[in-house]
Amino acid sequence: MIVNLVNSLLLSVLLPTTPRDLPTTPRAATAPSSRVPPPRLAVIVGGASASSQPPPLEQELEQSIVACGEWLEQNGGRRYPSSPITNASLFNALKGEHERPARRLIKRVEAAAAELEASRPPLQLDAADADALASGCWLLKYSNAPEITNLAKLPLGLGLEKVYQRVSLGSGVVENRAMIRHRFRLLRQVTRVVARATREPELGAPNRAGVPNAGNRINVRFMKVVVALRRVLFVPTPFLRIVARPNGPNEKEGRTPTLDLTYVSATTRVSRGGDGSLFVLERRPEGEVAEPMEELDAPIASGRGFDGTTGKIEKM
Repeated sequence: MIVNLVNSLLLSVLLPTTPRDLPTTPRAATAPSSRVPPPRLAVIVGGASASSQPPPLEQELEQSIVACGEWLEQNGGRRYPSSPITNASLFNALKGEHERPARRLIKRVEAAAAELEASRPPLQLDAADADALASGCWLLKYSNAPEITNLAKLPLGLGLEKVYQRVSLGSGVVENRAMIRHRFRLLRQVTRVVARATREPELGAPNRAGVPNAGNRINVRFMKVVVALRRVLFVPTPFLRIVARPNGPNEKEGRTPTLDLTYVSATTRVSRGGDGSLFVLERRPEGEVAEPMEELDAPIASGRGFDGTTGKIEKM
């Protein structure tokens, strides 16, 4: 069951399957956060070093996500400090006295993201610096994708630790990686979804949410799913590894998932799935994920297929 849930999460990072209307309510005021956000890492992009101090709009988005994390920790809704914040985590607390502050936090994050997106034109994927700016190792910080709602709180002492997305536009590869572990270290699992990414050439073409392509859209073709159990009951298990072919509705019906890069800087990326769902990511050093990216075209001999809607791995 847990394997299925994490697999479903990974595909949702690239393409949510349930339409969602984005909030248009202006950001509501919330109590200022007492915690100072961690300092940004200097990142070399396009020959220039990123400033250690992000622009004000990026700071507001970062601080709003930090405020969500603090609120969840105070209310027992976050197991690991590095796990992504989701509106699902906050929705779980929408009861009684918690309802208003949780809704304010959600509106603050999503309004800050929308303001950041509107602050400048989106990255043009055919630009000379697009590969250097968009490629790299990205850590998911916040998402409102509907598929993540059921993953806000995993059972049996398990928790989602981190979700990375590694991008190489030059070679046309995107890899999502979710890390899940037990609170007493009884189990550790890493699930990867590898996709081929190509630029959408048709300007103005609408996605499923009706948003026209502004030159910042990536078409995504999922190629393989790799599930690895690294540890079971304190015993390292590097040999427990399953490789499967994606075999969900997109593959069966010939649909092409999309991802719009709506804001990209040296430190921050904001993206929208094909239904408009929001993803906020922070650039991390490449060495933070030690393993190389999964080979895109390596043969898959297992005969298994992965359905991204049900999260099941089955024989094809």
